[in-house]
Amino acid sequence: MWTNSDLLFKNCIFRNNFPDQIFSDGGAIVDIIYSNVEDGWEGEGNIDANPLFCNPDSGDYTLAENSPCVGT
Repeated sequence: MWTNSDLLFKNCIFRNNFPDQIFSDGGAIVDIIYSNVEDGWEGEGNIDANPLFCNPDSGDYTLAENSPCVGT
């Protein structure tokens, strides 16, 4: 992202792609809230938990009923 960008990510799942890899320009303002971020990310309501995708090896990223992302 570019310097002077203001980005808000809400209700997202970051797995196998870390936010600090995505936002390489240190000048961007990034706010991630109520999201599941692998290795954690400081922000309101964020968690770091296995999202329990149904079958990611087959490209099915549907969340299982008992996923910590459902209703959180």
